[in-house]
Amino acid sequence: KWRDDMLKAQEKLKDHEEPVLLVDEIAHKISALDREMRYLINKAKVSSIIKIRDKLRYTLGTTESHPPAYE
Repeated sequence: KWRDDMLKAQEKLKDHEEPVLLVDEIAHKISALDREMRYLINKAKVSSIIKIRDKLRYTLGTTESHPPAYE
């Protein structure tokens, strides 16, 4: 959506006018998306590890209900 809006605004400009869409803005958007993706992937990995650990402890009969997040 952002890209489409920026391209439409850019098309409305004449050749001698200051551009609306700059490379720095695109790089900033890519960086923000990359950072968010890394955060979500890491969150999913940690969540799945915790679920597996808790299931294993339950299966083995460990009574500790809330183990520490990091061991």
